[in-house]
Amino acid sequence: IMGLFNEREKGQERAVGASPSWAAPVRVCRARHVAATPGAVFAALADPTQLAGILPRVNAVELLEQGDTHARIMTSMQITPFYAVRAEGEVRWRDTREIVFSTTRPAGIETQIELRPTATGTNVYVTLVLDLGAVIGPLAALVPSEQVANAAGPDLDATLDAIALAVEQP
Repeated sequence: IMGLFNEREKGQERAVGASPSWAAPVRVCRARHVAATPGAVFAALADPTQLAGILPRVNAVELLEQGDTHARIMTSMQITPFYAVRAEGEVRWRDTREIVFSTTRPAGIETQIELRPTATGTNVYVTLVLDLGAVIGPLAALVPSEQVANAAGPDLDATLDAIALAVEQP
């Protein structure tokens, strides 16, 4: 799956915040095959209030406004074991194949979940884009992208595990 994912990602940079060029967003990608239909996976993710525990570090979600293709939400995000932040964000749905969660404050964060059907279920692609410049300013240029990717990778793996747990039959 990662070969497919890496091929899909070529040339698809996405800006999250409004940081200067010296603070390019860090992009972390993971993929997993899930033994469920894209419709079942989408149904499990389409309720914004159910994103707590699925999105990286999000432990509570409050629905502020709901539309047909988007919702405004307030999240509680656990940054460290002793520090959580509240962040207002938006969830957008596209064609029952993609769900995007994004915030701009306190940090530019975007989590994109793409669903692609296969003969045996769904390939789920998760991309996390972090705008460190919005949080730490010019110091973001000094933070190695690899370290951020290594730190965020387990969160994305946990997201994929949570999605699989929510939709796969035992």
